[in-house]
Amino acid sequence: MASLRNTFDWYVVAGLLVTLFFAGCWMQNLYKFSQCDFEPNYKAEAMYGMGIVLPTFLATAFMDFGK
Repeated sequence: MASLRNTFDWYVVAGLLVTLFFAGCWMQNLYKFSQCDFEPNYKAEAMYGMGIVLPTFLATAFMDFGK
């Protein structure tokens, strides 16, 4: 029974780490969106904006599209 509890604990820890990673990526994407200049050629704004509302934040958080 102890090994089952230990396994469950590892799943909880792994779930928390994945959740923290996702939250960190989303927050980094939100920060990059807030730092955009919102002037013509809205490529960066569009990509970071999509990352705020779609699951693309996992990719766009690590990309640099400029200001």
